Amino acid sequence: MVPSSTTKPHFDRSRDPITAAAAVGAGVFELGMRAYLWGYPAVITARTRDYATDPTREDSYRPNTFSHSSKLFDHREHIIVKPNNDTLYSWAWLNLVDGPVTLTVPPVSRYHSFQFMDAYTNTWAYVGSRSTGSDGGTYVLIGPGGEAPASADVQVFRAPTDHVWLLGRTLVDGPEDLASAIEISNSYTLSGPDSVTSTRHVPALSPHTIPESGLGFFDELAAVVASDPPPAEDKPLLDELAALGVGPGCVPSEEITDPVVRTALRAAVGAAHGWLETYGGAKRSGWTYGTRLGAYGRNHLLRAAIALRGLGALTADEAIYPTSRFDADGNRLTGEETYLLRFRPNELPPLRKDFGFWSITMYDERNFLVDNPIERYSIGDRTSGIRYEEDGSLEIVISHVRQGSAVNWLPAPKGPFEVTLRCYLPTGALRSGEYVVPPLRRI
Repeated sequence: MVPSSTTKPHFDRSRDPITAAAAVGAGVFELGMRAYLWGYPAVITARTRDYATDPTREDSYRPNTFSHSSKLFDHREHIIVKPNNDTLYSWAWLNLVDGPVTLTVPPVSRYHSFQFMDAYTNTWAYVGSRSTGSDGGTYVLIGPGGEAPASADVQVFRAPTDHVWLLGRTLVDGPEDLASAIEISNSYTLSGPDSVTSTRHVPALSPHTIPESGLGFFDELAAVVASDPPPAEDKPLLDELAALGVGPGCVPSEEITDPVVRTALRAAVGAAHGWLETYGGAKRSGWTYGTRLGAYGRNHLLRAAIALRGLGALTADEAIYPTSRFDADGNRLTGEETYLLRFRPNELPPLRKDFGFWSITMYDERNFLVDNPIERYSIGDRTSGIRYEEDGSLEIVISHVRQGSAVNWLPAPKGPFEVTLRCYLPTGALRSGEYVVPPLRRI
């Protein structure tokens, strides 16, 4: 996304005012769309943080503290889209303004990871099985202007923004392993400044209603830019927005009074979000996946698309997510049909042999887990009783109504759905992007 030459709206109303107003409106609309796509990840992250730490909610938790899940996600969880059903989550929203926060991890002999994301959803560091090993340690997080501790016994991570999303994952190896996984995740600790609790008296806004916010979106964007300045390379776009009245310290919904500008910005929010929902959704048979998720650089469009469909995605060195919405013939996947996914011998995704694992997760049209009679939300190499053929091949049946045995069955909703093949610690052709997942065939 390359900034345009749009500047502060100005036109001579004495010379063809209708044409001039229309031209300004078109320019503001374009800038508003680009601003929405650029800023959507930051706004949804801020909303998710505010929602999770909202003191008016019974299950909220304070900044700089952990919230450890005590069960795997199921169809009732709607905090984030595309949750996994493989790991327990350990959530924390760090505020490094008042000083460093220390993460302590004990020795852990199973897959675990702690992903650090900035205010714009870019992953900038990890702690865990792949990145720092299984021996545990002490890790100190400091803000962009923070002072590093002098101790040599800790590893220091400098965050690019003062607000950080810390998302931990701890593998659960089946239902009988849940208690052990909970004990491990509860042993992770955070210590640091007691961040000031919000004084809000009304519930925090839902992360899922951003496209309904209209001009209010730009108020939220201005607040994020003020609290967590973006990278210097984004300055051209920020300069354009500032000239329009969207920037640190601004309240655009109140301060922008030009009716043409207000109307164009409001329209841009709905149009940009609607377009984003269809972006990348072209009819394609087979599976698609990327190897550049999680750390987006200048690819603001990809960042926005992932914030919408898979907020908090890991980078490819940690996990890769092949996803399919269409069958082998290019038809939309639907629970009205029955599909067979067959991995031939030695065709399963290549993963690290120590901590790597895979699963296929079912999602509905809203990217949430699907209610089903056997409470199976994913199927993978840790599924109890999963049956391989004598030659080492694996067949998985996907349908709404069970076809025969439930051993290798992944339940689907009645209507349209998509499936994601989560591959943790990928190697070889999968890591390079050359691996081809077998297509889903109607049977």
